[in-house]
Amino acid sequence: MNPKRFLAELKRRNVYKVAVAYAIVSWLLIQIATQVFPFFEIPNWGVRLVVLLIIVGFPIALILACAFELTPELSHRDEVQPEAEAMLAKTAKDKWRFPRSEEVVARAYAGLGDVDRAIPLLTHGLSAPCTESLTSALLRLDPFSDPLRNDHRFKKLANAKP
Repeated sequence: MNPKRFLAELKRRNVYKVAVAYAIVSWLLIQIATQVFPFFEIPNWGVRLVVLLIIVGFPIALILACAFELTPELSHRDEVQPEAEAMLAKTAKDKWRFPRSEEVVARAYAGLGDVDRAIPLLTHGLSAPCTESLTSALLRLDPFSDPLRNDHRFKKLANAKP
């Protein structure tokens, strides 16, 4: 395992930001507990319990920060990374990418889980000659298509060459 790649992946998943935010909030909670608990005559074990819960919660928070970025297609998305960078560069060059009406409606159907209505709209959007139409790379990268990923028709669309 490459340590540089691992650390870069942690940075990409914002695990460092979660760790820093957790440490700051934890320090604040401990300060509040040590100042307020004696005022309400809460025993010292209450402060110890707060500190213990914060310590136990830290690795759990880091694991959750990492897990929320995990998807079944993680390795597939990592393979498409150079293609995604090229697409982002093109989008930045064009300034804006306005979605076509088929794409907007397909996203709505995909969000509702209606694969049978979303796939034909995506097929039409991919076949359109317009430069702003959908691309198969966008289908593979865009999270809106997550509910469609298990459908064989979607897999064929996502792997189509422009």
